[in-house]
Amino acid sequence: MKNKHLTASDRQTIRELLHGGKNYVQIAEILKKSPTTISREIEKHKVKVTRPGAENDCINRQFCNKEQTCNGTRCTRRSCQECTSCINFCNSYKKIYCQHRDTPPYVCEGCNRIQQCRRPKFRYYPERAHTSYQNNWKTVREGVGLTEGQLAELDTIVSPLIKKGQSIAHIYANHQDEIPCSIRTIYQYIQEGYLSAKNLDLLRKVKYKPRKKKRISREFALKIREGRRYADFLEHLGDTDDAVVEMDTVAGCRGSKKTILTLHFRQSRLLLAFLMDDNTQKSVVHALDNLEHLLGKEQFQQAIPVILADNGMEFLNPSLIEASNYGGPPPDTALLL
Repeated sequence: MKNKHLTASDRQTIRELLHGGKNYVQIAEILKKSPTTISREIEKHKVKVTRPGAENDCINRQFCNKEQTCNGTRCTRRSCQECTSCINFCNSYKKIYCQHRDTPPYVCEGCNRIQQCRRPKFRYYPERAHTSYQNNWKTVREGVGLTEGQLAELDTIVSPLIKKGQSIAHIYANHQDEIPCSIRTIYQYIQEGYLSAKNLDLLRKVKYKPRKKKRISREFALKIREGRRYADFLEHLGDTDDAVVEMDTVAGCRGSKKTILTLHFRQSRLLLAFLMDDNTQKSVVHALDNLEHLLGKEQFQQAIPVILADNGMEFLNPSLIEASNYGGPPPDTALLL
């Protein structure tokens, strides 16, 4: 089920609907959520707001003549009318009933007398509620999801076998009924230092190289290449003798991020090479901007009207590469993939 959790805009809508006098069911129908979700949201994140003297919400407060109801144990005020603690001692205390605060949705949103009322109020603030939700969402995923006893038992089972050379998958297969978590969680606990076994005890993990970054999806790559395929390149050339520049990158030695950006001019057979710090889109743009700065905008466009490149990650932002260093896209320069 998508969008199970309330978003910031959902919470803002809840406040607006509360001001409009909507109840839980009506709000839930508009947001397409359960009424229980709306009620729990408001109950959990409502904020109590009081003014000085507002804690005393006795219905007889304005006409009360009693004095020292608490026998001076809680306050030094002579008149109980000015006190906020007499409600705990007075037998005549009767709470003022409020249809907004004491009935669903139990908040004062939508009340016409909210500015004049001096009673304790319950308000719903969407920004504060969303911040509290985000902090709670982050906190519940930190640390260990096991009790102290379960973690100690897991360490007793897993760590000695890992130090003997057994893999976590083998240990999990033989002790699955005794292990209260998944294989991935065991790796996470070892990574964060919750178990006696360390990463150095995982021989295969030490040997493995870091995984490569996830490649972009095929659908995204095809969308970028719309109007920039090789067939479009041939159609763009036609019968003209426009200069074509072939752009490519050459990776450095293993372990080094240094990369060479090459520009091969077909007509003159000129090859330019630029040393880059890494093989990223930002470095490619920086190298081309430097060349444009040296040649000038007009001469740069005249020398490089068409660029032909491959589908490398460093070239998959054509609009950024085509943009001029002097502001605005150059009208005669195109990048074709």
